[in-house]
Amino acid sequence: MATGDTRKIFSKVAIGPKTIDVIVHEDFQCIVHVKRSEFKDIPAPFLSRFQKYSLSVNDFYRIRLQKLPINEQIMLRNIEEKTLSFIQHFGRQYFYGMNENTLYSCLLSLIKINENEEYSLLNMHHHHTQLTIKLKSFIEQNPTNIQQCLFRLILSKMIQR
Repeated sequence: MATGDTRKIFSKVAIGPKTIDVIVHEDFQCIVHVKRSEFKDIPAPFLSRFQKYSLSVNDFYRIRLQKLPINEQIMLRNIEEKTLSFIQHFGRQYFYGMNENTLYSCLLSLIKINENEEYSLLNMHHHHTQLTIKLKSFIEQNPTNIQQCLFRLILSKMIQR
């Protein structure tokens, strides 16, 4: 709808039984987040109004991984490979609550974004929870070997879950 020189765009917003028209910015976009387990219960007419994408923790990890400097990407890929080998060797059943997202959730937690939207690995010397503080001497056994420290941090997180 246009009034004078200004163009107004409206969107219908429903809250409970009441629906109203609301002015929105011309670049307005709407994202609806739905759990996979609830997807089948959503009415088809509602779903047909949106593009659908299925994203996992692994997807978000891969997106952030690509934004790291190449040397940090290589380091995280090595950690991922070693952790997968460790899990396979000892058996997935021995990691409480382990699912397809567990490792990638832990790896994703290692990637930080600063105020300039630059991606980097976290400073692990400042990243100890009360649970990992007791393992600090194990995790940082050789503090100059960052890859080994991060690998041990990931293992300690996975064991504590």
